[in-house]
Amino acid sequence: MIIVVEPQMQGEKHVIVNAGILEILQITFSGDIIHLYADELHSKRLLEKPYLSKQNLVLNSYKYKPKEDKKTNLALKFFRQARLSCKMFRQAKKHGAKLIVFTSCFPFTALFVNFLAGLYKQKIIICHHGDLGVLLLDKKKLVTKIFRYFIKKMMVNRNLKFNNSLIYGKSIKDKLIATTPSISDNSFIVIDHPYEYSSNNLFNKTNGEILTLSNIGTATLIKNSESLFDLAQILRTHISNNELKLTQIGSVATELQPFINEFVDILKRDGSFIPNSVYEESLAKSNYFIYFFKTGGYYELCPSGTFFDAVKYLKPIIAIKNSYLEYYFDKLGNIGYLCESIDDMAELIRLIIKGEKKQEYFEQLENLKKAQNQLSNENISKDFKMQLCFVSNHISDSN
Repeated sequence: MIIVVEPQMQGEKHVIVNAGILEILQITFSGDIIHLYADELHSKRLLEKPYLSKQNLVLNSYKYKPKEDKKTNLALKFFRQARLSCKMFRQAKKHGAKLIVFTSCFPFTALFVNFLAGLYKQKIIICHHGDLGVLLLDKKKLVTKIFRYFIKKMMVNRNLKFNNSLIYGKSIKDKLIATTPSISDNSFIVIDHPYEYSSNNLFNKTNGEILTLSNIGTATLIKNSESLFDLAQILRTHISNNELKLTQIGSVATELQPFINEFVDILKRDGSFIPNSVYEESLAKSNYFIYFFKTGGYYELCPSGTFFDAVKYLKPIIAIKNSYLEYYFDKLGNIGYLCESIDDMAELIRLIIKGEKKQEYFEQLENLKKAQNQLSNENISKDFKMQLCFVSNHISDSN
């Protein structure tokens, strides 16, 4: 028996990555029943994925209260997750579960779960997402400082006998150890971010007349998205001459309103929901996806789902260089361009407009097609299984 619990991501949040983790666990533990605990809508979305086997998956939904999302209700969030965690460990002990997988974990809950793992002598895996990115977040707010303290305390004081940390990307693990050397290098499982790839003619409807570059997802200061508007200002002549189009596909955070200018085409200015069909059609019409994650920033310790959108939709990348992207460019080959600055990016785009990168573009498309296979959940499961065996053997040898 394997227990998989999503204690905090509700509804549509993290559905793709959690479905990927479930598929990996089903491949790894093909002879075991997997008990899934998640909120009702999240569970429904997971079960809609056709590649997940329903034969060995038992669903146990719980109700989620949206008021937990308010920052003033952090205590409510913790206590609900703590109760749920206690229930998971009791269930694991009762049924002799091999493993409990927490597909995400609130920092305060992670410390509590770490304690429970030792108390129940139960092996667990905690999957880390944006929580680690807080360690590099350049904010002096009290809440950020508190989160940073608890995340660091959790990572330093992990019970290495029972608690395995799963991290999505080798560069993230390397950066984590470099950022906080007191964190033990042991008991980590490092895999690529699970994702759902498919082939679809929709992905190749690029506009041949105007070069279209798209920044996708919510535009925020954490992503350095204000640079999109700076880049548009630099390239405004090409935009005015209909040689170039810069688009923001996704909402724009309130904090970025002062940066908005007329040279960027924003799909939804009011932040309202973008229908999936409109979203995908806009992605399909792009020639390149563009990223502004900076060195030493949040996204060197946080996996980017939008990077894997580029792989899925076969869109070469133009980005500011950082360790996360460098790792995947080294791993996958020529899938785009990494630039040192916005000015370098602007100069590269001018060369593309002149037609000097046409042949290289087709090479990048071929590498992205190969990357879909290389980063498939089937291949990721091989890495997961091998590392899980290594961690288990390491624990046994140290006892």
